[in-house]
Amino acid sequence: MGVLMHLVLMRRVVVVMRPVLARMGMGVRFPAAVVFVQVLMLVNVLVLAACRAAAYVLPSGMPGPRPPETVSDGVYLVGSSDLTDGRDCSAYLIDAGELVLIDSGAGASTGQIIRNIELLGLDPARLSTLILTHCHIDHVGGAAYLKERFGVRIIMHDLDAGAVEHGDQVRTGASWYGLPLAPLPVDVKLSGAEERLSFRDGTTLACLHTPGHTPGSISVWRDRDGERVLFGQDIHGPFLPEFGADLNAWRRSMKALLKLEADVLCEGHFGVYRTKARVREYIEGYLDQYGW
Repeated sequence: MGVLMHLVLMRRVVVVMRPVLARMGMGVRFPAAVVFVQVLMLVNVLVLAACRAAAYVLPSGMPGPRPPETVSDGVYLVGSSDLTDGRDCSAYLIDAGELVLIDSGAGASTGQIIRNIELLGLDPARLSTLILTHCHIDHVGGAAYLKERFGVRIIMHDLDAGAVEHGDQVRTGASWYGLPLAPLPVDVKLSGAEERLSFRDGTTLACLHTPGHTPGSISVWRDRDGERVLFGQDIHGPFLPEFGADLNAWRRSMKALLKLEADVLCEGHFGVYRTKARVREYIEGYLDQYGW
């Protein structure tokens, strides 16, 4: 059973365990009960990811267990726990006349992400920009290699940039994963509620500050030909104190994402959701779980 399926099962534990935790005196409302269950969920995911990584190592130059996927016109899934490494987030590539990567995985499989770009018939040398949606190791671990090899400019929100620039092993979750994270300078630090980035072919990417999972989490979207693709990344959490999580801020962020009425949601670990109705259902499902 894959890491993603285990995550799906573990999130259901939150609902099942609430009455039990209440009888234990931990309360039916959030702080203690949900953090308790989320710690179990995160430990479960990390153990599974480590086992998977140890059991399956990609030979050099060989394709992963699944090929990269086309999400929309000029948007591709090039990394994930199923495509590259069990510890990776979902990494998305945008062809904007230059190549823009959203998140870089945990770092052990960066070569496979590059190989997946080649399998799409694209030249990785065109990589110009890496947008990091937040500071966690499963999203930022490949950034140093991409910076060294391709000279990409690294963009993220100022409130999470410090953890990457100082190599903070706790805030980045590197200590959870047992992976090294050396300090890495961030080239562009976003600070506004919404900022827009322009690229060679006229593509504009909007970056919305969506704190909650971490203080500097961002969500990115692109409009093209009447279709809005949203890179929402870790909508699902978890929300742990050591990550600077804030559930009230997260609720406000999710409501802001709902107002975007995206046609396609590219999530950070749970895949791609198409149609406005499914995107709304996915986001609202977590609001139902954690409280509006």
